[in-house]
Amino acid sequence: MKIFFLATIMFLHSFGYEIVIDTTKKSEFQTKNIIIRDDSSSVVLDRMTGLLWQDSTEAKSIKRDFKGAKTYCENLKLAGFDDWSLPTISELESIADYSKERPAIKDGFEHVASSFYWSSSPCLETSNLAENGKARELSYKDRQYGKENQGRNAWSVSFANGSTNNQIRKTSKRNIRCVRKAY
Repeated sequence: MKIFFLATIMFLHSFGYEIVIDTTKKSEFQTKNIIIRDDSSSVVLDRMTGLLWQDSTEAKSIKRDFKGAKTYCENLKLAGFDDWSLPTISELESIADYSKERPAIKDGFEHVASSFYWSSSPCLETSNLAENGKARELSYKDRQYGKENQGRNAWSVSFANGSTNNQIRKTSKRNIRCVRKAY
């Protein structure tokens, strides 16, 4: 199934058959942000990032705490793949569409709750974590309550408006959208 899915994507890409859902202008150059949806496998491929996203009904309905979210993605078998993971905050932000609301996500995704989705990125002191050149700061509550409470929160993205949040405790239940590298 994996080989068939990847061969289909490569075939469509090679012969110029594309489903262009969203185009975004960046600086003075026109850049296509191509999202390819595979309804039969319940996945969405973002060709700009090379990431394959879960877009099954579970992506809208299942909620877990942080640990449960990581376990859910690690155990997910979807579209013939079993190497899914909880996305980093940067990966999750890459599918947010800040020009939209409820849901604030790129066109092509169908199963979206307008609520917070977990990322795998914990809240740590700026000196301890720099992801893709972006430092992530310690949350206000963790700074307020001292180092012994650090790491109690994780970063998340709200697909109600595309905002990020580092105030959500890992014990809270939030939505999950798993990801894997397609190429």
